[in-house]
Parts: sequence; structure tokens; C-alpha cells
Amino acid sequence: LRASHLQKLRDLHSSSGDDASFHRAVLRLLLRYDALGARGSQCALSDGVFRVLRTRLGVGFECFASPLNCRFAHYCSAFADTDSVFGAFGSFFDLSPTEGSFECNPPFVPEVMLAAVAHAEALVSRADAAGAPLSFVFVVPEWGGLPFHRRLLASRWRRGEALSIGAEAHGFVDGAQHVKGAADLLRESSFATTVVVLQSAAGAARWPATAEAMEEVREAFKAALPSADDAAARRKRGGGDAVAKLLRRREAAAGDGREKKRARPG
Repeated sequence: LRASHLQKLRDLHSSSGDDASFHRAVLRLLLRYDALGARGSQCALSDGVFRVLRTRLGVGFECFASPLNCRFAHYCSAFADTDSVFGAFGSFFDLSPTEGSFECNPPFVPEVMLAAVAHAEALVSRADAAGAPLSFVFVVPEWGGLPFHRRLLASRWRRGEALSIGAEAHGFVDGAQHVKGAADLLRESSFATTVVVLQSAAGAARWPATAEAMEEVREAFKAALPSADDAAARRKRGGGDAVAKLLRRREAAAGDGREKKRARPG
């Protein structure tokens, strides 16, 4: 565990200076995420992107994070039993905010992303009826043929233009940032990314998703690209992208299945 992350966990921890309690909580946390093989869960936005979201769109809460990769003190995570002592609010799907501005970067699982969009739309609809300011900034892979992506772009609550960022034009912070060295913290994106803002009318008035604001978001994502040397060194060490590898395995399996089907006697 990097020293900076250990200090972050200490700052987040709800104990009153009890070192033994804190260390037990950290151990439970690390064992849980390590057992999943997810380390810190999915990749995160860079500090620069979060700063733009904060200053331009009022974001102060993460809908999908963990104590190991959260940027704000207020966030939702998958495991309330290990994460709540570090400030986590539990599952996003149990969260019912009436106002505020939220960042939503779900795990890249199509069903989870679709459920997240549906939940956010229901919350924004309720807030709009109440005249309350509510905003969600979605950051998702640009998988245009899938329901979650189509629903985001077609949402009646979408404000401004959707931002499309090519895979080669932006980066993220590694999901296992708490154990990575400085040269491995940033990683190139494996996919193009779509950024969409869903807001109630009052949310749009308070945090307008202007073209200028979205361009600042684009530039902040670009600034999160690793250097060419760091990217090459990462690839040499075998630091590939788990999601991309999974998709390649699925595509290969599907190709094998088609070949076998064609090879069957008619």
C-alpha cells in the first residue's frame, strides 16, 4: 500500500485515533478487494478531470468508487461492510439524493451501466418535479450499439452535447493505484469514452453543461495520458487492460464458435 493512500485511508477512517481498529479495517478492505482480483476496482478519473467537474459542474460525490480510488470524501461503493468506516455510503442503487451534483463512472459491465442510467433518470425526474437541482455526469465507454449508451444519448434529461473522446486521446488512473508506482498510475484508455450530463431543470440552471465546460473536460482527460515512455514501459511489463483482454477472449471464442458451425457437415 502506497504511503499516500495509507494516509488517505486514515483521513477517511471514522475511528477516534484507535490505531488497532484502523489497521484491522485496512486489512479487511485490502483482503476484500484483493480476493476479487480487482485490487481497487475499475479505473478512476484523474485529479485534473475531477477538478474540472468540481469547478464547472459542481460535482462533489462519486456514485461508483472505493476507499482505494475515491477522489471525494463522499462516495458510494460496492461493499458497505468493509467500506463504510472509510466514508462510503453503500450502493448507488440504494442512494436517493434529492439534489446535488454527482459523478457516475460505473464498472464497464453493460447491465450495471444500464441500471445506473435508469436509476439516475428516475432520481432526476423526481427532482425536476420538485424543482430541485440534481445533476449526474456519466463517464462510460463508447459502446454505441448497447442499450445503456443508446439510453444515455436519448435521455430527455440530457443537457448539452454528449462529449466523445477517442481512445488515443485520453487516459485514466489505474484501478490499483494504491499499489502502483508513479510511472504506472496513468494508463491509456482502451476504448473511446462518452461523457453525458443528465440534469433537472434547476440543475441545468445551477451547473450549465456548456460547450466550454465540456471542452475543459476533454482537455483534462487528454492531460491524463501517460508519457510515451511510461506507456511503452507499462506494455513491456505486461500491464495490459483487463477489460480489453476479456473482450478479446470473447471475440476469439465467438470466432471459434462460428468456425466450428461452418465446419459441421450440412
